[in-house]
Amino acid sequence: MKSRVILIDNGTTTSIFKDKGIFRTLQLFSDPASITTVGGEEAICEVFGPVRIEIAGELVINIPRAVFAPNSRRNILAESDIRQNGYEIKTNRNGMVIFEDYNNGMDRLLIPRLKNGLYETSFNRWEVLSHLVDEDAVLPEEFNLWHRRLAHPAKSTMVHMIQHETLANTPFKHGNETIRGKPCEPGVSAKLTRDHVLSSYPKECDVLGRLDVDIIGPIDPPSLDYRYVLACNDYRTRYPAVAPLKSRNHAFGQLLHLLFKLQSTYPHNRTQYIRIDGAGEFRSKIFTDFMNALGITIEYSLPHEHEYNGIAEAYNRNLMKPHSFLKFQSPHEAFFNHKPQVKHLRTFGCRVEVPIPKTTRDKIGPQRKQAVYIGFTSSQIIRILDPVTGNTSMARFDDSVFNESEYPTIQSVPRYDLKMTDLHVYPVEWNSEEPPIKEAPNADQMESYIRRILEVRAIKSELESLIKRKVFIGPMELPTGKKRIGNRWLFVIKKMPHNNVARYKGRLVAQEFSQRSGYDFFDTNSPVIDPTSYRYVLALGRNLDFEIDSMDVVTAYLYGDIQEDIFMKVPEGIYIPPSIREPCVKVVKALYGLRQSGRAWFEKYAQSLIDQGYSYSKASPCIFFKTTKLGRVITTIYVDDSTIMGDSAAKNEAKQMLTSQIEMKDLGQVQGCIGLDIEQTNDGIFIRQTGYTDRILEKFNMNHSNPRHNPLECRGC
Repeated sequence: MKSRVILIDNGTTTSIFKDKGIFRTLQLFSDPASITTVGGEEAICEVFGPVRIEIAGELVINIPRAVFAPNSRRNILAESDIRQNGYEIKTNRNGMVIFEDYNNGMDRLLIPRLKNGLYETSFNRWEVLSHLVDEDAVLPEEFNLWHRRLAHPAKSTMVHMIQHETLANTPFKHGNETIRGKPCEPGVSAKLTRDHVLSSYPKECDVLGRLDVDIIGPIDPPSLDYRYVLACNDYRTRYPAVAPLKSRNHAFGQLLHLLFKLQSTYPHNRTQYIRIDGAGEFRSKIFTDFMNALGITIEYSLPHEHEYNGIAEAYNRNLMKPHSFLKFQSPHEAFFNHKPQVKHLRTFGCRVEVPIPKTTRDKIGPQRKQAVYIGFTSSQIIRILDPVTGNTSMARFDDSVFNESEYPTIQSVPRYDLKMTDLHVYPVEWNSEEPPIKEAPNADQMESYIRRILEVRAIKSELESLIKRKVFIGPMELPTGKKRIGNRWLFVIKKMPHNNVARYKGRLVAQEFSQRSGYDFFDTNSPVIDPTSYRYVLALGRNLDFEIDSMDVVTAYLYGDIQEDIFMKVPEGIYIPPSIREPCVKVVKALYGLRQSGRAWFEKYAQSLIDQGYSYSKASPCIFFKTTKLGRVITTIYVDDSTIMGDSAAKNEAKQMLTSQIEMKDLGQVQGCIGLDIEQTNDGIFIRQTGYTDRILEKFNMNHSNPRHNPLECRGC
């Protein structure tokens, strides 16, 4: 449709159009009216009518009484008609700015100023799709797109939403053609209702006079550890407020939070009734006493008869749907007295491209990445899901590019069409069996598959080590009065000096933030050798012509004993008997992540050496030494890296003694420790920090910076 041009004027009292096709209907003035211009010219107008236009392709303006003037030179839009549609107008040196006041000016439209000082823009007639009442009709593409964005409301509801202008600025631009096809499959498969139950409440009750509450769930799989959703609906406006729950035990606190949040909008309205199901969390004495103190009457619905709590139950099925009870207002408009903005809505699960943060992108690399749209926090901030890692983050709406025709899945393999050629065609045998892989994965997907395989192997290896060392006891029932701490899996790439990859390791880590001081732990200090002392020991060993070897302790922390009673959630991969209602395991060894684990392991290692006659340095408790008939030996410990040096026979005896008590790997001549790269030659021992420095520079994106020579730290001994 060809756009027309219109002037926006603050001097005219009536909008004027010279094209008859703009009007819906036309009526004759009871008395012919005249239009007087600034130049004194008069024109006779005999008809008027309602007009609905869309200016600049964005704002919809409804004019109930516009004048048809076929002899007018220009189409003129009165500023008063713009303001009647809820918009505000401001002018500056750049032009005229039109925005919506109740949206804090977020949706703006700038109309540039012409050289003659006038404001001119394009406009078109805004047409309503009132023909789409046929149940067998498929919605036009743009109509169908908004049908998905609004969570699949009924076709008749969509038509009423347009006709009654339930939503602000929905840009439908189709003609009156009807396309035949199939109905919306998600809507048909997701909706099943029973007959309505007659309400005993007067529909004239005040806003917040009655609240309908229900809990949705359990949700499987959980969403970010949340398994339930508490829905609180206002009976008068149908406006919903929701809160996620990790368990039903949190329902009382979240209900009070939602109640106070709703009452902040209507502080003078008092809640008189709450209709709720008869679950145990809503029948406690604390809950009933609190509701009675607020003067709120609790009404419980019948067991297994969800229709008696129908408003809350209906919300579980559809989060946004205009109701005939509200005269096809949306709950948002009925509650806040203004139409909701939907320009920022996009189809849930669609593909979106967002900018890569400057701190993680290369100058010559890609500037955007693909993600999955999973909602929004405001009209300007959206939530996205990384389809490869499964991590969630946020991005600016204005910086995002949406593709609502594609819906990626996590670790989905892209398909590629192969071009066929008739050159060099040879007959082949046909195999009727389905191939294991239909398409070859790309490099990124292949890397993801390999990483997942390594993670599974690492988890299996770590669980076998934990069970072998009897790190925990259970599963068992959580004792009365005790609390469980959480856990999670971490994966690290163990590297040798010079950044060479040694192995892919999985580690079960306790969540230390859930430990309570004075109950779950007491002393946490654990000594480690410092770089200066370590360099001193290396120099001493070289001067004494000692052989210097390195050993790695396998799962070092797990040798430490825990004195406190610590109960933890059962790790994934361990069978839980169905008879246990609140399963847990009792941690008896120094599991990684516990605040006291480092200290418990050091005490175990130090006691093993002291029992064999070793002494330790008072200046650095991590240095142990001993003189035997076979010679002298010195050993150091840095977490799980042990350096052993001494006369050949004494050193070998010490290594055998340690491996008999603790599982250790003999790494041969020392090559690195505490971030130092060590090289032993006939000329001496050379220490470098090249690998450590490279990792630091790469972490802070400074690996391309110019080098500068700094002196090595010196300290008097």
